[in-house]
Amino acid sequence: MSTTITADEIISLARDPSSTLPSPPPLSSLLSLLSSPSPRLLSSLLSLISRSPPPFPSSLIQPSLLSLLSPSFPSSHIPQITPLFPPLLARLDPSLLPSLLDLLTSHLSSISDPNTASLLDLLPPLLSRSISNYGFPTVAQFLDRIATSDWSKSFLLKFASILHELPPDVAPSVPEYLDKIFNGMSLVDIQDLPSLVYQLLLLASKGNCRRAVIGGIFRFFGKHVRGPGSIVRQVEGTVLMHVNFAVKQDLTLGQEIVATARSDPCALNHFMVNVLLSVARVKRFSDSVMNALKTAVVDSNRDCKVSRDCKWLPNCLKGQCLETAKCVEQAILKAVSESNGGREHVVPGFVQLGFLLLESGDSDSNGEDNPNNGIMGIQELGIRMLKSLFEIHEMARTEVLQQCKYRILSMKPQQSILVIRLLGCLIQSYRYTILEHVSYLKELLDYFAYMHERIATALINCMLSLVRSNRELQDYIILVVRKAMFKREESVRVAATKAIVDLILTQAGFCKSYPSRILDSSSQASSSQQIEVNSGLSKRLFDDLSGLLRRCLSQQVKVKEVLYDGLVRIVSSDPSIASSIFDFLWPHFVLFYAEDSDCPLRIDACFKVENGKVHVVEPLDHLLSCISQINAIQQQIKSDLQHDTSWPCFSLSGPQDGEVHKSSSGDAFSTAMSKIRKFLRSCATEEKQVQSQEMANSVPAEMVYMRRLSFISFIEVFINTILSELAKSGNQEKASLEKELFELVESYNFFYKKLTPSRKTRGHFFTVSSLLVLLQVSIRLYTTVPAKTTQDRTQNHTQPSSSKNLGDYPKIVPFALDACLRHLRSINSSKEVLVEDLKRLCVPITQLALLLVPGPKKEAGPKKKNVKCKDDQLCVALTCLKEILKMNLPNDVLMELIVEMISAMLGKETGIEEPINDLENSFVDLIGLSLEREIKPMFSHLIGLSLNAESEALAEIILIIGKSLPAEQRSSLSSWVIELYKTKKIENANSACTMVTIATNLIPAPKDVMFAKDVAAELLLVFGSESDDPIPASERFSFVNCTTKDAIAGVLLGGVESSILEFGWIVSRLREMIGLNSGSTAFDEKGSRHIGGTMVSRIEVEDALYSRLISVVHLLSYFAEMNLSDSQSARFLKLNVRFYKLLARISKLQIAPKGCKQSFPGLKYQKLAEETCKLLTGRLYKFISLVQYKLEQIAPAKGTLNKIKRDSRCIPDLIFQIEDYEKYLIKLTKLTKVNLMRHAKRSTSRDFMIKVQKVEGSDEKPSHEEDNHDHVAENDASSENESDKCEGVDEESAPNNVLIGGPGDSGSEKEDDEDVLARKKKAKISDVVEDSDEEE
Repeated sequence: MSTTITADEIISLARDPSSTLPSPPPLSSLLSLLSSPSPRLLSSLLSLISRSPPPFPSSLIQPSLLSLLSPSFPSSHIPQITPLFPPLLARLDPSLLPSLLDLLTSHLSSISDPNTASLLDLLPPLLSRSISNYGFPTVAQFLDRIATSDWSKSFLLKFASILHELPPDVAPSVPEYLDKIFNGMSLVDIQDLPSLVYQLLLLASKGNCRRAVIGGIFRFFGKHVRGPGSIVRQVEGTVLMHVNFAVKQDLTLGQEIVATARSDPCALNHFMVNVLLSVARVKRFSDSVMNALKTAVVDSNRDCKVSRDCKWLPNCLKGQCLETAKCVEQAILKAVSESNGGREHVVPGFVQLGFLLLESGDSDSNGEDNPNNGIMGIQELGIRMLKSLFEIHEMARTEVLQQCKYRILSMKPQQSILVIRLLGCLIQSYRYTILEHVSYLKELLDYFAYMHERIATALINCMLSLVRSNRELQDYIILVVRKAMFKREESVRVAATKAIVDLILTQAGFCKSYPSRILDSSSQASSSQQIEVNSGLSKRLFDDLSGLLRRCLSQQVKVKEVLYDGLVRIVSSDPSIASSIFDFLWPHFVLFYAEDSDCPLRIDACFKVENGKVHVVEPLDHLLSCISQINAIQQQIKSDLQHDTSWPCFSLSGPQDGEVHKSSSGDAFSTAMSKIRKFLRSCATEEKQVQSQEMANSVPAEMVYMRRLSFISFIEVFINTILSELAKSGNQEKASLEKELFELVESYNFFYKKLTPSRKTRGHFFTVSSLLVLLQVSIRLYTTVPAKTTQDRTQNHTQPSSSKNLGDYPKIVPFALDACLRHLRSINSSKEVLVEDLKRLCVPITQLALLLVPGPKKEAGPKKKNVKCKDDQLCVALTCLKEILKMNLPNDVLMELIVEMISAMLGKETGIEEPINDLENSFVDLIGLSLEREIKPMFSHLIGLSLNAESEALAEIILIIGKSLPAEQRSSLSSWVIELYKTKKIENANSACTMVTIATNLIPAPKDVMFAKDVAAELLLVFGSESDDPIPASERFSFVNCTTKDAIAGVLLGGVESSILEFGWIVSRLREMIGLNSGSTAFDEKGSRHIGGTMVSRIEVEDALYSRLISVVHLLSYFAEMNLSDSQSARFLKLNVRFYKLLARISKLQIAPKGCKQSFPGLKYQKLAEETCKLLTGRLYKFISLVQYKLEQIAPAKGTLNKIKRDSRCIPDLIFQIEDYEKYLIKLTKLTKVNLMRHAKRSTSRDFMIKVQKVEGSDEKPSHEEDNHDHVAENDASSENESDKCEGVDEESAPNNVLIGGPGDSGSEKEDDEDVLARKKKAKISDVVEDSDEEE
């Protein structure tokens, strides 16, 4: 063959599959053709080369590749020609590989479209052969050239597809490539994203940078995806499908996804939530995914609450916790709202997660854990999720209702009530949708008789709004309730009675959310209009159910109480039923009413005696309250109708309506109530008659007590009636009504004095309106009677009415305050707080409290008793205000109550009724004005008079108000309190505790711990130490003395306990920030964290933590020198066990994990280790020796053995925790060459013997005791020598010479752990814990 060859000949040869290049090949001619080849020629030539037998013409490969990279070569043919090169590379001369790599990587900038990007398919084989022949250093420069070049969109997509094909030796460079891929993903077309993610998942499935790949995907789809909403959801749905498929193929990838979500809750976004729930479809990951999501929500809410209440925490970390909680909630809600775009497979996971969050909430929190910070709370988040799912997905409705049914029946009442709340929200929001699934509600009602009373009542209440729309459901409820009424259990009958009442109220149009009680309403004009509105519906239902209600009259006491209360509510809703109810109650009332007797009440019929115990069978007080309220409502309706008949247009209907409301049973009740009312007024003046009635027939003492208790309740019922009449009466009637009020109060006091002080009444029968009238009467009497008395004295003239008022006002005031206090405590325990009622009560109570403040100490002689009674009333008034402010209310409501109280205070002195409207200052300025003008002078005055109970109540009010102030004002207030107490000698322990509590809560950090240290230093002088005798009182703080020292010490130790809880939480947060969770997606190289545009520095958090710990070490060091009592010593030892355990955790965090570079401990940490060893550890060892000596001196007695065992267990535990902490200090010293053990001290006594035989009285041999003392002495000498070695050690020899409680640390962590376990076993099994003999 000739030495030349043409292009046509090469093309024709390539057509024949068996043809090859001529041998020898015409290289010069071929090279000339490759200078400007056509795509067809280059393809033919490469085909011929691959078929040619050896020797392989390697010199043609590089020109061929150069021709392919030429700009003049048509790019559309590159994808067809590029696959022809890899087979040739396997036969290529290795010496040509570097040149080919250089040629390919130098033309990366020319890759700008998908056709040219196909050239990157040559990279994996070239890199693989080059590394196998020359090693990794040869290709390192080419890999760096790829990383530093500019990547086009096509380059990025292609390189991501070949990344998983690169040889394993290139793995160190993969993270850098991934960063470039994720940084450039925002430029990729949205339709190319699913394929790109698929290629990255292939890379992760091979085990390369799984955490980086998963974290990058989560971050990008959580923030950077842009495009039309429908397209974005379709793309995300495709990506979810790819992830789900990849997890099914590689389960370790699913584990990594869950671990990524757990490692950093701050990175949680809606896409991550969708991915996790998609992974949860794989059965193996279902529980772990749900736990991860639940933990993220619960922990973020908890962290937000803890950080908010932590004073010393940096503001940046507080803001980060708040942002994290908001981020988690928004991510879950967004994922739910977008779950209808082809993601229906994750809906069951959302339903399960919603119920898990609902179970994690607290039924009594009402979502107020994080008020005014934009966080809805765990419980509210779960409800919002399930409501959205119920609205969006029809497939979720059946599942939600089934889960509600299952959980209500199987969970505890506290958790079931949350599910019922969810069911009520669904019924209120989607009533007609729920009616389509009413069968599930009927199935739930079938278990009514087996439910807890609270659950059964709540279930009926949430279904009542459906009754009007579905008569069948009402009939089913009546059927279920009728069956339940025949059960024997009291709780079931109570729930059934409540259900009947609620059904009647629903028919009457009663609104459960805003109950309109006519007796509690200041405006009664609209009550007459309710008769026509509720025309007969509720009356008809009442008549139908009257048989069931009549059965309630023969059942348990609680059932009757519920019935009587329900009847009042029914009449308040529909007054036309009053006559029917009177007819219903009269036969039952006659059993306890004696019309012709001097005492109209048959009280003995209300009780029965069984086995020597008195039992109540009829709550007559509730019955009388029911009758009086219904009678008042009926009288109000009659008066309104008579007022309407005065108009001409109503002249025809007026008499008819009047006749309708006349009832024989109603008149009989009115007569009976008047007679009972008259009898109760005369109880105090007919004392002998009442006592003779009680002593007749040798009545048991318990029966006498129950009678008196009943009379008190009866009197309260009629006092409430009189107060209601006072609110509506004119000036002419008020005098007679007030006279009746004073007589009933006198009767109340007559019976109340005969009660045992420790036993309390069953309840109260006052409404808020009645209490307001009672307080107004008290204030008026208190302000007018002293003036009248002064006038009478100057005129030497007295009148009977004045003398009566003078004797009544000291009795009506304590009665009014006691009634208010019982009312406030009852609503606080029932958690049914109406804010408007609190506002109405706050003002008169504050006014009355200001009037009760005693004057200077001028009283003497016979007035002293009255002054003391007045002080007791002031204490009750302040306690009422404290109860109002201590209720679990949102911050804005609490501020409103404080403003109401302050307005009453300032109005007293300024003489204006609404001072807030005239003051144009802020809330803070208003509080400051009230503090300076009223609260501070009152507090100083009470302390000066040594009124401890009153000053304590006012101090708690000051604390609540002070917490609502900014830091500067809080600090000023606390400084004033401290200066006030410095000059007052307080010998009351509670007062001293209150003062220290106010100071430590209001003083900002770090001054609060400085104040605590100052108080502890004075406590040391008062307690005394081993070397110094105690002093009776401190000269610096007069409130620290021998009578208050134990109480103050308890407050300070309690503050340390709460600080340890805060430290434990911040250490767990610090663990994340240090980076022990490798690969976290929110941390940079320095351990800083980026959340919502803010950066949280790990160093800043560490410095705050270590500074606070150093202050606590100083505080505890004072206690270690005190001669504490036995109880305080035990508490102090247990507290130090927890403290050193915490220090061990912190020290362990300073040690870098395997494979990471060890950093030097910071200066703050070094100071912490130094101060702990120097100030606390050595003193603790002396304290332990002193405690052991005291235990040995205890004389044998009953209970002594248990105390010795308990204290002896605590001491070895403390020693172990100290040694465990110092073990980590030794390891850190070895790793960093920084001697952290310079001031470490060993224990001087290692004998933890529990001398059981000595306590039990058995004799021990003296020789054994002498041997034991010799052994201890040897240990003491040995420990002193070792301590000297520790102090004199240098940086090189310190790790090998420092010994803590046993053998030296040889550097093996395994040996240390075995030694620790051995000592723990000795402490548990043996009576004596001794030193190891294996010391070096």
